Amino acid sequence: MAVMAPDIHRFDVCLGTVLALTGFSESRLERLFTSSGDTKCLLIIHLSQFLRFHHATANWLEIAQFLLTRDPERSEAIRRQTAQAFYSTPCGLT
Repeated sequence: MAVMAPDIHRFDVCLGTVLALTGFSESRLERLFTSSGDTKCLLIIHLSQFLRFHHATANWLEIAQFLLTRDPERSEAIRRQTAQAFYSTPCGLT
């Protein structure tokens, strides 16, 4: 989160929407979704750097849930919610 300072968090902005609008690739999203452990933490750091580069903010509560949730069913629900927002965002919308 420190990489994102000073514009860290926007509760009203879904992570999937922000990723779609900033051109985050499907393959990177898939890698993020299938990662675990140290790899997941590293990819979250890369995600925050990507968002900072694009001057974008997102709902960090979603990111924290994705990172910290251990329950497989809840983790799947979080991934589906993010993917749904990602794929339902029209290209070129700003």
